[in-house]
Amino acid sequence: MMELNFSKALKENECNTLVICGKKDIANKRAANQVAKLIPNGCFQEIEGVGHEINTVAPEKLASILKEFLKK
Repeated sequence: MMELNFSKALKENECNTLVICGKKDIANKRAANQVAKLIPNGCFQEIEGVGHEINTVAPEKLASILKEFLKK
């Protein structure tokens, strides 16, 4: 997995893209932020108080963030 490189494909993405990461997800936060920066219309957002499993720990927070993003 460490050798996979999707940089070219990410740079070609024309869709508005939201990359979400839990603030406590230390293992993935840096990579998530880098992915968001590679996408031309990418946006990175952290969710306070959660780690890796946002959908199970904070489904209401996740749903609220997704609804706001999809309104745009």
